[in-house]
Amino acid sequence: MVSATLVNAQDKIDQFSSTKQPPKTMQQGTESVPIFVQIINPKKSDKEAAEETAGQTEHAINERETVITNRRLLYATWVLGGIALLQLFVYGYQAGQMRQTVRASGEQSEAMERSIREATRLAAAMEDTAQSMATSSEAAKESVQTLKERTAAQMRAYLTTPQSGAIYQERPRLKFQGKISIFNAGHTPANHVSHRSMAAILNHPIVGKFDFPIPNTEFPLPPIGPQQSITISPLVDDYVHDDSVSDIKTGKGKCLYTWGIISYEDIFKVRHETRYCQHYIWSKRGPCPQNNMVADEIIDVYFALEHNSVT
Repeated sequence: MVSATLVNAQDKIDQFSSTKQPPKTMQQGTESVPIFVQIINPKKSDKEAAEETAGQTEHAINERETVITNRRLLYATWVLGGIALLQLFVYGYQAGQMRQTVRASGEQSEAMERSIREATRLAAAMEDTAQSMATSSEAAKESVQTLKERTAAQMRAYLTTPQSGAIYQERPRLKFQGKISIFNAGHTPANHVSHRSMAAILNHPIVGKFDFPIPNTEFPLPPIGPQQSITISPLVDDYVHDDSVSDIKTGKGKCLYTWGIISYEDIFKVRHETRYCQHYIWSKRGPCPQNNMVADEIIDVYFALEHNSVT
């Protein structure tokens, strides 16, 4: 079966081969079928040729001008590009310098802030120091002033009237008068001493208010050294009736009063005043305070507290 099939196939192949015709041969390269076709342009006239030449010349000139223009544009573009590049470099340099300036400004600002903080802190410290110095100075001034006042208080002159006496009236020589002993109880002299004193026979005791007026006349006195004294004797203005002398001496109804102001200057050039006001009562026999001897009469001295003071 297989062999018969193969034989039939071979027969068909042979039959197909016998019916195939050979291809026709193409005739090329002859006059009837040439390989190249030559196109022959018609011949131009002189005018057309001249116009064509002029057109070609003008075209060449235009092309040359175009090339020159393009070249100039190219050169201008290169120049502009160079300028732009140079400007870019300049801008970059300026930007760098600006950054440095800004950085330097920032650093300077920070340094200024630090300086301001330090200056503020220093100012605060100086203010505290100044306040401390002012406080110390004030304390030192107060200490010096206190020392000066204490020294002055310890060393200056003090004029007092501790020992006083009086003289009663005996016509025609004596009027009633006080004997005021001004004593310097201080350690330095009293300078520029003066007094304004008064003596009068007043009611005893004084009824109501009596101002003990100070006279205007001022009497100068010599300087009084430390622990030394001087005596002044203010007199009453006139004699009294002789029959009233005994009652005045014993303080019956009236008695002798003396008062006044003693002014002086200490060694520190400070003025002071000592005010005094006293009245006197004569008693019978007794010891004399000055020499402890028996006297016919003794004098009791009484101080009015509201009119005695020392500055």
